[in-house]
Amino acid sequence: MPSITTSSAVLLISYFAASAAAAANCNPSFDVAAGSDCITKCRQTAGVAMDKSFSLDPSSSSFISSLANECEKGTPSYTSYMTQSGMCMMKCSESEQADYGSREHPDVCTWYSAHKSDSCADASGSTSSSSSSDSSSGSNASSTASGDSAQQSTEESAANNVKLGGFVVSLAAAGIAALLF
Repeated sequence: MPSITTSSAVLLISYFAASAAAAANCNPSFDVAAGSDCITKCRQTAGVAMDKSFSLDPSSSSFISSLANECEKGTPSYTSYMTQSGMCMMKCSESEQADYGSREHPDVCTWYSAHKSDSCADASGSTSSSSSSDSSSGSNASSTASGDSAQQSTEESAANNVKLGGFVVSLAAAGIAALLF
């Protein structure tokens, strides 16, 4: 039986502790309150059916890539994910569906848009993935303009998500009706 020296054991423990600490802080700026258990279960089930590494846990290194399924409109994975999760969400209460469509989904996708290029290696808890190295050069006008653009984009995204949420529910209802009749 091979023996483990004290220094080897310390190195091994240090490696796993560092790995766990890195994973625990992977997306520290994610602050969107989770929806109901019913909605979360639907989101997780639909995601795992598409990708075994799918995770709704912000500390997971797969979290941002998992949100792509939910937030990257116009892609095949988005269509599949939203169809599967939407059909499941039909079993959730109307208030749970409304909360997801009007609050949780738009907030998650707004966060995702700002952080989709982040990686666990550079997670620092910042609220933006871009650096502010030119803040000392007096670029307040450009940051205000980009702030206005971001707010307009967020408002448009929220409006589109509400419309999309209603569409997904209607699509799921039509699919269920087709199966029943």
